[in-house]
Amino acid sequence: IEAGKYGNVELTAQWTANNFTVAFGANNGECKDGVVSSVTATYDDVDGMSLLTATDVEREGYIFTGWADSEKGEVKYAGTVAKDVINGWYLENNVGENGTKTLYAVWRADLVKVSFNLWLQKVEGTKANSKYELSKNSPVEVLDRYTADLPVAYSSLTYLEVEGFTVKFYGSSLEELATSKDEFVVNANGSTVVDLYYVRNEVTISLTRNGGVAAEGTTANSVTAVYGTPIIANLPTLVKTGYSFANHTTEAGVVITAADLVPDENIVVVYNWKENEYTITFVYGNGTKDSTAKFGITKPITLDTSITRDGYTFNGWKVTSAEEESNWKIDKVYTTSPIAAGQYGNVTLTAQWGVVTYSISYELNEGTADNPTTYTVET
Repeated sequence: IEAGKYGNVELTAQWTANNFTVAFGANNGECKDGVVSSVTATYDDVDGMSLLTATDVEREGYIFTGWADSEKGEVKYAGTVAKDVINGWYLENNVGENGTKTLYAVWRADLVKVSFNLWLQKVEGTKANSKYELSKNSPVEVLDRYTADLPVAYSSLTYLEVEGFTVKFYGSSLEELATSKDEFVVNANGSTVVDLYYVRNEVTISLTRNGGVAAEGTTANSVTAVYGTPIIANLPTLVKTGYSFANHTTEAGVVITAADLVPDENIVVVYNWKENEYTITFVYGNGTKDSTAKFGITKPITLDTSITRDGYTFNGWKVTSAEEESNWKIDKVYTTSPIAAGQYGNVTLTAQWGVVTYSISYELNEGTADNPTTYTVET
């Protein structure tokens, strides 16, 4: 103090609180646009100090939880810190005047989305093959969320259900099918796409034959079919004697068409038949014009056994010709009516006639003659 002062005096020390810098280490994150990454703190500041919050910092795939004293530390500070905390930073960490105290952001991995590419097994005819095609709905985002940057086991996924299919393989690319890994890592930005490979289910088609039999003799009453293949293409061809195939129907009577596909459930297919109509031709041989009649395998056949021919006796109807696919026996003669039901195939029946022999008697009046004693219409 310069000379010239006099008188008793009391001097009081004046103190100015030291300042230091608090730096915010984003710890793999970053401050949002317009947010400064450090502030000036004042020792013994009674107002304390506000720290940066989740609205100020960000890290893709993570949620901000607070601040720590080290990069791998746990959360110790959040919101506003009091004077004693600020003083502690200054004293305990030897920050000193104009020094720097660094805080480190603590992050918790966010639950992010995972999308699925659905690869569906293709078919060729009635068979499933080794090729897959991408579903038109892919990629599909699932409701489940997964922790960013951590591995997820494929086996733990909640698979999307696809009607008619079951998940068989998985991977992060189609090329991984042969060497599929057990897990994948979820990208923090939600861009993870997992490839799921679905094979087609097999179902049982039970057959209601209604008397039909397979041409090759098989008697199986069911077949196994692949989902999404034509129902009819999976069915064996059956035949039924005396009948023509009509159609296939469901148990409820709905007609199955070539466009109908195998559903994702066991079904019953009914074979329906139409009784064939055959022609029987009658050859009379007595001057009457040949005639025809229709019959089916379930109907008896009425024969006219009252026909006549001068000089002849009617001896029945003979099978003289029949189509190859029939059960008529050539040369068999039917003498009574009706012929029992069960015959099938077009046939010709020819009337059989026996010549009648007539007697001749003579009045010779004591003479003699070497005359015939009988005759027929043919002699």
